[in-house]
Amino acid sequence: MAVGEAVGINCVETLNDTFVPRNQPAVLRGALNDWIPIQKWSDDSYLRDSAPDSSVSVRRADANNGCVSGSGTQYQSTEMAWPALIDAHIDAASRGVAAEHYPAQLRLRTALPRLFADCQPVPPLCGALGPIFRNAPSAYFGCGHATPLHFDLLENILCVVRGRKLVTLWHPADSHLLYPMEEASEAAFSRANVYEPDLTRFPLLEEAQKRALHVELNAGDALYLPVCWWHAIRTPIGERSISVTYHCEQPEGKRREPEEEWQDEEDG
Repeated sequence: MAVGEAVGINCVETLNDTFVPRNQPAVLRGALNDWIPIQKWSDDSYLRDSAPDSSVSVRRADANNGCVSGSGTQYQSTEMAWPALIDAHIDAASRGVAAEHYPAQLRLRTALPRLFADCQPVPPLCGALGPIFRNAPSAYFGCGHATPLHFDLLENILCVVRGRKLVTLWHPADSHLLYPMEEASEAAFSRANVYEPDLTRFPLLEEAQKRALHVELNAGDALYLPVCWWHAIRTPIGERSISVTYHCEQPEGKRREPEEEWQDEEDG
């Protein structure tokens, strides 16, 4: 199965009729060009002033390769003043390195209310899915950062507001190649680093690499990321990005295991 693609701000019908029922990822080029965050969040002064007295939770990242520290859902986290974080990202990008701190999965409603207000109304694309998760949206402010390989148990619309995101995807049926964590509570995360694969420890990654799907997203693009699809997402070293995610329930009528369709295609 390939990654689908639609163009323009009126992609909802295509998403609803074609990609969502098939559990097929889709890039929606330019679907967010008229969205307020696209127009405002490229201004660092605006970002800094949106929460001048606030602190946010940040995850530690390796300054050499941008990989976020931690195992499974356990990240090395700390708090950082929001204006200082913006300045640190500006500095890291100017030096061509990854920033030491990665503000990820920030719940905008509570962490950055002014930026949450900019996200209203919700992008029409979300209308192709089921009810929006109560904590949505979440924001990610990348500066050369790379997220570990994992999958979500909810549907996802990934909205790129600024910069570039490089996404690598695997179908749920490829799970046996991707070394899920052994503990049931962590099984949505891989034990392997797919950015710097160790084929001695994880030899099946060689086959997994052949089956990977690669997508580049730019500001104004959105990605429909279906439930249970494995994904690893990074911002190139020396670059900055902002993305906003809306996790949603599956819409009515799409209540089946994603592997079924994959098997149907393999057999057909």
